[in-house]
Amino acid sequence: MPSIFNDEETADVLFEEVSPEEDTQSTQKNKKAKISPVRFYAHRCILKLCAPNLADLCESSDRLSPIPITNVKPNIFHHLLHYTYGGKVPINEFKQHAKDIINASDMYGITNLKLEAEVWYTAKGLILSPENVMDELHYAESKNLALLKEMVMDYLVENSTQIINKVSFDNAPESSSLLRDVLTAISMSRNDTTAAAGSTSSADSDSDHQKYRTMRVSALRRILHDRGLGVDGSREVLIAALEKSDQVEDADGKVSAE
Repeated sequence: MPSIFNDEETADVLFEEVSPEEDTQSTQKNKKAKISPVRFYAHRCILKLCAPNLADLCESSDRLSPIPITNVKPNIFHHLLHYTYGGKVPINEFKQHAKDIINASDMYGITNLKLEAEVWYTAKGLILSPENVMDELHYAESKNLALLKEMVMDYLVENSTQIINKVSFDNAPESSSLLRDVLTAISMSRNDTTAAAGSTSSADSDSDHQKYRTMRVSALRRILHDRGLGVDGSREVLIAALEKSDQVEDADGKVSAE
């Protein structure tokens, strides 16, 4: 599919990236000049499979009638669209624009790209501090970024004294799972310490259900991926998907045994 990316000859969809008006070095103060729109050609059949939210934008448009895109930078939209055709986002772009890619991918339902960008955002560039930790928690909640939320919770637990003295929780997200997330971070921290000490945890004898509750988001996603299941969603969504998968496997096993 990469060979037909942005191919005008075969396309039946036209997106026009219209950038906001930008100030220019004009002699007239406050004068603004419109930037010429950037065009992207696409195919409805590919969008329906790989970018359903983008496909929805095409429902009411005629063939190659321009569909305006005003809330994503042209270079980010290029990466997003190229990705839906099987292309790769350069590492340097992930490093520089991870948050922009997350926002665009979340907006248009391109889950795998959002999760890739989340890994780069959390592991390669983000440094948490008392000044930004609540902003990042709100961001994780708003974009359903389980890995980022786990990182924030780990930071809160590891720096609890500093956080209590410096951070206001008046504007904390009103999430029903927030307390559970904090307790999970505490439990995982203890498990990590126990594992590092070479001790055998009582969790070794726990059921899979209990083990899922204290697994890292990356581990939950890995198991889901190996089972061919979706990997997007909150920690609770991931755990629920694994538990449902276990139930199906158990039911199939009983049927086979009979």
